[in-house]
Amino acid sequence: MPTGLRARSAWWRLLTWVRGRGNLLSRPADVRREAQWVLAGELIRDGYVLDRRGPALLYSPTINEALRHGADARYELLGRRRPPAPTGLPAAVILQEHVRSGAVLVDGAKVSLTDDLRLVGGTVQPVRLRESRYFDGLITNDFARRDLCRPDGEVIFRGESVFVDGDRILPLRESTASNGIGVSTLALTRDDVLIISRQGPRSAVWASLLVPSGSGSADRADAVRTRSLRQLVVGVAERELLEECGLPVDVPRHTVVLAYARLLARGGKPEFFCFTRLDASYEEVHVRRRERSLVLQHEALRIGDRAGFRDGVAQFFDERAPSLSTVLRAHAVFLDQALAAGWTPFSEDLRND
Repeated sequence: MPTGLRARSAWWRLLTWVRGRGNLLSRPADVRREAQWVLAGELIRDGYVLDRRGPALLYSPTINEALRHGADARYELLGRRRPPAPTGLPAAVILQEHVRSGAVLVDGAKVSLTDDLRLVGGTVQPVRLRESRYFDGLITNDFARRDLCRPDGEVIFRGESVFVDGDRILPLRESTASNGIGVSTLALTRDDVLIISRQGPRSAVWASLLVPSGSGSADRADAVRTRSLRQLVVGVAERELLEECGLPVDVPRHTVVLAYARLLARGGKPEFFCFTRLDASYEEVHVRRRERSLVLQHEALRIGDRAGFRDGVAQFFDERAPSLSTVLRAHAVFLDQALAAGWTPFSEDLRND
């Protein structure tokens, strides 16, 4: 093609993109559809329940009990698979919304979970992980409760389609969302302070809301160091905790995996919830300069009476309900379930994992 024609063709594509961008609108999905969702039969057979009492959660009580007792699974790491939808202009429009929000965005190499956890004979079955990118999650999981439409209301991409088929919530192996692995932990210091963090205003997720002591997602670099799912989850939880609380990497700690769940508010995204005992005082906790755009400050929930730990935590979360992120609300659910089952954060020996 002659140079002049190629130039005109490029300008025409750009003009078409700009015009198309002006005709595409993002809007919240109809929340009434969510009330009709049911679990796929495969998830029901594997013991999963759909809990709508707080943040909509998908989890298995028996699997979570096994995780609290140290259950582990091996995993296979697969290569990247791009999300089949959205692509082209719809994907560009969704990403542009995130850019215009002013959030800190880095398209890092991540890992996603391809299989829901299954328990057979008391053993968590092997799972597959897949290499992914951070932006894959922005255009799928983080858009799952929105629709992209034209000004006349015609929907050209329904966000929930990445994890719901009709009214059926899909197992991970059928979901077309990125499903990057999220990990968070609540940390208790040596002087019995539960650390609560507040996200900075430029955080891409949960901006300015209260979140667990440490939270983030699994990087590809984390997944190549081990084939143990528990080691991967604990490693990510502790890395995020130490970074966001300004603590040295050699601080003694012990982390328990409390639960695995999928967050429907984020397109069924898989999330692991942990609890960490720290051999450090609350006075040592601070926000490093390089983290200030993402972590605004920390709050201290001081435990005056260990016997009243469960009630004290519940009261704290009730009083701050409007400021809680979905991930912290979910964490509160699983911490309370663990405490109700007899688990206690005060009986574990501190050690480096």
